Amino acid sequence: MAALLLVVAVGVALSPLLSWRDFGSSLKPDENGWVMADGSFGRGWIVVILAALLAGAGALLVAGRTQAGIRLARVAAVALVIFAALEWAFGMTNTRSGPGMGLWVLLAVGAALILLLGALIGESSSVPD
Repeated sequence: MAALLLVVAVGVALSPLLSWRDFGSSLKPDENGWVMADGSFGRGWIVVILAALLAGAGALLVAGRTQAGIRLARVAAVALVIFAALEWAFGMTNTRSGPGMGLWVLLAVGAALILLLGALIGESSSVPD
C-alpha cells in the first residue's frame, strides 16, 4: 500500500504539467496547472502539496502508523476530487470547454484512492496505531 501511495503521489505531482482545459488545438492547448489561459499563475502548487500528503501517508504506513497513514491518505484523496471539481467549476473564467487531461487524472486518481481506502475501513479499524 505504501508503494502504491508513492507511485500515485509522483503521478499526481506530475499532473499539473498536463493540460487542465480541453480547449482544442486552436485555443491555447499548452495551458496547464502552472500557467492559466490568461497567463496568470496556476494552482498547480496545491496539487504538489496534496501529492506530498499522499507520500507522507505512505511513509506513515511504512513507519507502522497504519491508522494515521490511512487517515491522511483518505483526506488527501478526498481533497484531490474536491480540488478537481472546484477547478473545473470555478477556474474556467469565461470558457465553455471541459476539463483537460490533468484534471481528469486528479479526479480519477482521487476517486480510485477513495474506493481503495474505503475498502480498508474494516481492516484499519482493528489494527492498533
